[in-house]
Amino acid sequence: MTTASQEKRPAAGRPTVPLPPEYTRRDAGPFDPPSALTRLGEQGPVHRMTMLDGDPVWIVTSHELARTLLGDPRLSSDRFRSRRVLAKLPPAVRARLTDERARAGGSITMDPPGHTRSRCWSTRTSSPRCTPTRR
Repeated sequence: MTTASQEKRPAAGRPTVPLPPEYTRRDAGPFDPPSALTRLGEQGPVHRMTMLDGDPVWIVTSHELARTLLGDPRLSSDRFRSRRVLAKLPPAVRARLTDERARAGGSITMDPPGHTRSRCWSTRTSSPRCTPTRR
């Protein structure tokens, strides 16, 4: 099953991840992972594959291993620190994405200490103690 929102294409100039469609198409439902990822998980926790643009990537299907890797300071969550990713972008998009002011608040692709600072701020403002005062 694929919803209309899943079929939308990104706006022009917006960076995309060229993964094969079988790894992005949610065929079992909007909250279930794609069947291809489920099958990979049954075969093992780590898989090397090639993206549509020829770049090699690793897919990690184990939740425990993914958490361990995301906490490893040798790896980065910041895809915009990758020279390979940045080199593929048009100059105007590259400049916008590497401007720290433009990226403020986007903690999902931040590394510590910026991610930690952002997470602490959002956790503090969303705590049960703070929430009633914001309503």
